[in-house]
Amino acid sequence: AADERITGPGAEAAFGRWEVRGYHVEPAPGKAVVSYTLTAFETGKLPIPSIEITVGDPAGKTRSVRTAAVTATVASVLKGEDMRPADIVGPLTLREKPLAIALRVSVGVVVLAAVVLLAVFLWRRKQRLVEKRSRPDPADVVALKALKALREAGLPEAGRVKHHYSEVSDILRTYLAAGWGLRTLEETTWRIVAQMRDTRTCAEYAPVVDDLLRQADLVKFAKARPEPIACWAVVDATERLVRDTAPLKAPEADSVPTSESSR
Repeated sequence: AADERITGPGAEAAFGRWEVRGYHVEPAPGKAVVSYTLTAFETGKLPIPSIEITVGDPAGKTRSVRTAAVTATVASVLKGEDMRPADIVGPLTLREKPLAIALRVSVGVVVLAAVVLLAVFLWRRKQRLVEKRSRPDPADVVALKALKALREAGLPEAGRVKHHYSEVSDILRTYLAAGWGLRTLEETTWRIVAQMRDTRTCAEYAPVVDDLLRQADLVKFAKARPEPIACWAVVDATERLVRDTAPLKAPEADSVPTSESSR
């Protein structure tokens, strides 16, 4: 009837030895035309089984009907004695010419060599940076940086004269210990000067060091209060000493001071 609804298995219908390649529903007045496109991969008479179709009316009642089973004859399109289809093979692989292969290999080798060289260059550069960062600054560079920072601090103008001279003394003692190999950090001024007089390469600078350290001792222990101009003069003298002696290596003592000679 025109008001009935027809439903079937659709494209998932099973037709036995046939494969569904197409499914189409064409509505028409009072009916619906359902068509299937089937394909078989063998020849001869092949049965097309019936399929079940459901018909429903507007009241919701349904009934089932089946199509008639039919037999179709499949004939081969091949002609001749050999009726077997040819084997299916994959695409052919084209052989490259020897020159093209050699060129491809050469390019690969060049690229690989470039990558290796770049990796080695970056590794060596990193090693140099690490060594540069881990290598301590020379003693004269450290001393000059410390003196520059002391100038920028402006301690004499702030009334911190004692602290100013203590810094000068520490900078000079650290420089003599690191640059000249002298024992200075826990020694008195007299013992430091005695070491310098007993050492061939730095004996001539002993008077300068003696004067600088004694000025610092007077401020630290005798409560002397020099004017700012004198405070900066001792910084200038220390800087000249560092610059004049920077090229010198750690001195070799002509004689090692004994406990008796240090008293």
